[in-house]
Amino acid sequence: GLFDTQPLWELLNRNIKRESLLNSGRILLAGVHSIKDNHFYTIRENDPEILKGTLASASIPGLFPIVKIRNNSFLFLIS
Repeated sequence: GLFDTQPLWELLNRNIKRESLLNSGRILLAGVHSIKDNHFYTIRENDPEILKGTLASASIPGLFPIVKIRNNSFLFLIS
């Protein structure tokens, strides 16, 4: 990708704690597209990879790098 997502990753890790998110009663959904199997997935707040899913949901092809989650590569796809 053209831009580095490390600052966003650090911001997410610094401000969103999974335990606090789970105890908040709030719903967090991240929509991502797999380049491996060409399917759309929704990652929920109870998924251990929710922060990576949030990062992947901001990963626009060409601008930001793809995000690896559980042996799959995800990005945000505008259709």
